[in-house]
Amino acid sequence: MRAKKAIYPLVYSDELSEDGKRIRKRLPKVSTKRQELKARKEYYLRKRKINKNTKFNTYCEFWLERKIFDKDSTKIQYEMVIKRWIKPYFGDMKIGSIKRYDIEKYIKTLPEEHHLKTSYAGFILTIIKILFVYAWKNDIIQTLPTKAIKGFPYKKKDIRIPDYDECLRIADILKNSEKYKFPLLFGWYAGMRRGEALGVRWEDINLKDNIININQQILIEAGRIVCRPPKRNEIRTVPIAAALKAELVKVPIEERKGLVYKNIRSDSPKALDYYFKKHIKPLINIKCFHEFRHINLSKLLSLPNIPVDMIKNIAGHSSINTTTQIYGHKTSEGINQIKEAIDSEFG
Repeated sequence: MRAKKAIYPLVYSDELSEDGKRIRKRLPKVSTKRQELKARKEYYLRKRKINKNTKFNTYCEFWLERKIFDKDSTKIQYEMVIKRWIKPYFGDMKIGSIKRYDIEKYIKTLPEEHHLKTSYAGFILTIIKILFVYAWKNDIIQTLPTKAIKGFPYKKKDIRIPDYDECLRIADILKNSEKYKFPLLFGWYAGMRRGEALGVRWEDINLKDNIININQQILIEAGRIVCRPPKRNEIRTVPIAAALKAELVKVPIEERKGLVYKNIRSDSPKALDYYFKKHIKPLINIKCFHEFRHINLSKLLSLPNIPVDMIKNIAGHSSINTTTQIYGHKTSEGINQIKEAIDSEFG
């Protein structure tokens, strides 16, 4: 039988070589990959003297050093939340002494005393949970105080769904808009998110089959424009409405290259919101660009012949509950269809 190859975990020590780089050091041998990861964790915890008696301030700094973030903007956001909202309350407490009651008591004060939205208070609670789960998994604490803490209940937005005549009027206004014409139409007819509407390319549009492939979105990271996959990497296909196709066909063939909206600047996503609030909102009585998505999906959900699972895929949601509970607003068409069904069944 072939013997297992011994693994010698490599870690960085505080000693520097002649060229100024940290020297890598070998730990005692282990036999499995899991043991190797555990040996590395224990080494760094011992080096920083992190244990249950460590102050929460020190632990947060250690966690930020060890955590690998996908985006720089996410790291900046986490650092800001920890510095402004978490450290001032828990900073001087020992991490092992923080109990569930302490966390629940603090979270309740965020909407009441600090007047934060429940969504932002929920984000702060999520970061607190991440911090404690990391400490628990690395045996810094023996019990997990955040295990049974529930988040804030989602408060559904009260969005008024326009009727058919009003939808026609809104569509005419969007078609005649001076700037952001196609991003606005993508949001209205296809229910795209703001970044997705700005990131549509001509090669993603198939006018023959009447579909648009959503492969990317435009975001701002560290003050510059970047292209990223859609939310949760949900690359999907949405249908092209006849009115949207009529506007796309008007664009000359020689101009159908690259992004559909070509005037991308470093502030385009925010500039779109500003343009909407200043020029579109007063005309159509809709608060923000994202409400287009709510209206679009609510109209689809009110139609009895379209499966909910298909609407979920078009929207790019991970769960049907998200589609039905958050985006399922009451529409006049839906009420009329229910009335017709009742009349036909019960006479």
